[in-house]
Amino acid sequence: MAKTGVTFDLGELEKNMIRLANETNIFKKAQLKAGQYLAEKLENKTPEFIYADIDEKSSIKLKDNVRYQVIKDDSELRVGYGKETYWRAHFANIGTDTQQGSHFIEQTIAEEGQNTMNIIIQETKKGLKL
Repeated sequence: MAKTGVTFDLGELEKNMIRLANETNIFKKAQLKAGQYLAEKLENKTPEFIYADIDEKSSIKLKDNVRYQVIKDDSELRVGYGKETYWRAHFANIGTDTQQGSHFIEQTIAEEGQNTMNIIIQETKKGLKL
């Protein structure tokens, strides 16, 4: 009796997926380029006037503390603020009892999220020579 079932060849897709799995450095580089792009856009949207005191003598502008990194075994791109200022960003973004939030983080994601994904896709394709 013959076996029944469906068999199909993924061809180049399968080969490229295997290459991608073996070339995580390509994907990480793509994420870092996209992270840099999104961090620049977030920095541009961040209000100018927000400071966080680091010690008695100095403070840092929130917009000067935008950071990006790839985490969780190169599977997640994180864009936001450094440990000195991240807690302060929430007040300006969401608002407080006395201050209306400007929602600049959500605006940046809504406006630049697709462009960020496109950079990851384009850079991965370039790295895999597709």
